Amino acid sequence: MTDRSGIPLPYASVYQENTTKGTVCNEEGEYIFYPSDDGKITLCYQYVGYKKKTIEFQYAGQVILRDVILEEDDAMIDEIVILANREDPAYPIIRKAIEKREFHRKQVKSYEADLYTKGLIKLLDAPEKFLGQEIKDMGGILDSLRRGIIYLSESKSTFYFTQPDRTKEVMISTKNPVTIVYLRPINFLWQISISMIII
Repeated sequence: MTDRSGIPLPYASVYQENTTKGTVCNEEGEYIFYPSDDGKITLCYQYVGYKKKTIEFQYAGQVILRDVILEEDDAMIDEIVILANREDPAYPIIRKAIEKREFHRKQVKSYEADLYTKGLIKLLDAPEKFLGQEIKDMGGILDSLRRGIIYLSESKSTFYFTQPDRTKEVMISTKNPVTIVYLRPINFLWQISISMIII
C-alpha cells in the first residue's frame, strides 16, 4: 500500500468489511490477509491523513496480488482562535457543581467506609538547633545527611456517617513505632497530615 508518489504507508489498516478480521501493513506497506470465507469479499484500506478505500474481490483460496494507492485527505478543519482573556470552559461546570453542593450533600443518608490512615513527618535537612535545643542525630534517627523519619503512625478503622452530621469512627488497629518525646508533633499538624492521606 502506497501513496500517489509510491511511498509506502507503514502500519496502514486492512480489514474485511462487516467482520472483525483485519491486519496491519509492515514497514514496506505490504500485508497478508486471509478472508473468513470464499466468495465475494470487500477489503477496506485506511491510513491517517488519507481517504479510506474499499475494493471488492472474488476469493476462492487463491493468492491475490494488488497494489493499492491511497489518496491524501485534504479535509479542512474549522479555524481555531486562541484568546488570552477567554474564560476556561471548565469554570461554568464548576460553578454549577458548587450551586448544587447542598443538593448532592443530602443525596446520601448514611454510609460506612473502611479507612487506612498513615501519618508521617520526615526531616529532609535537619538544622543543628531547633527552638534553642541542640538536635544532634536525635538518638540515631537522623542519617549523615541529617534526614530521617521523626514521626510515623498507621491505623485502620471503620468510619460511619448519618445525616445530618452524625459521625463515628471505630479503631480496629493502630501502630506508632516511631515517637520522639522531646520533638513530639503538635496536634494540629497531625490532623492536617491525616486529612491529606485518607484513602
